[in-house]
Amino acid sequence: MALIPNVDYPTLIVIGPLSITDGQFSPAVLFSLPISSSPNIIVEYSILRGTITEVGEIQVSANSSVISISQSDTGTNLSGVTLNAVISGSNLQVQYTSTSTGQSAQFWYSIRNITN
Repeated sequence: MALIPNVDYPTLIVIGPLSITDGQFSPAVLFSLPISSSPNIIVEYSILRGTITEVGEIQVSANSSVISISQSDTGTNLSGVTLNAVISGSNLQVQYTSTSTGQSAQFWYSIRNITN
C-alpha cells in the first residue's frame, strides 16, 4: 500500500535498548505482557551485536493455554540470538538464547496489538 501524501501516520513507540547477555544458553525473558491484553500481537525488533545488525518480526497468537508464533528476520549476518514466545501463568513472555561470541547485544522493539 502506498502512503498518501500530506497524511500524518502514527509512529510506534520503540522500547529499548534491552541487554542480551552473551552466551545465554538457557532461555531468558526479554519482556512479558498479560495475555488478556494481547491475544494477537506483532513484535517488530532490531538487534545490534557488535557490527552485526538484524531486524525482524514475531507474530504471536495466544490464549490462556495455547500459543502460535511465526518469525521472520534479516540482517547483515547471523546475530546468534534466537527468540521464542511462551506462556507463563497469565503472561506471554518473549525469551531469548544467545551464542557465545564475546559480545553482548542490544534489543529494541515495538508492539502492535491486533484485537478481534
